[in-house]
Amino acid sequence: MWEVMRAKTAQYNKDNPHYERTVIDTAEYFSQATDKLDAYRFYSNEECRWLTVGVRYGNAAHEYICFELSPEVVGQFNLDPLNLAQE
Repeated sequence: MWEVMRAKTAQYNKDNPHYERTVIDTAEYFSQATDKLDAYRFYSNEECRWLTVGVRYGNAAHEYICFELSPEVVGQFNLDPLNLAQE
């Protein structure tokens, strides 16, 4: 989960160069509702190079945050098993 938070922070900082976010900022954002989090990957039928990740913070169907990570960002982090299909 920590690697997912690091990757999300790197993607945010890449997309928003004027606003620097720390990994702690991202962790605090993700853990607003609970500290029991897990991450999962959305698989697509399309040929997409971006990795779509969900972070679940509850058991209800709507209790997740979804975001995409660029191939450049994914390659910087150890997201196994999330990035196995990217190779």
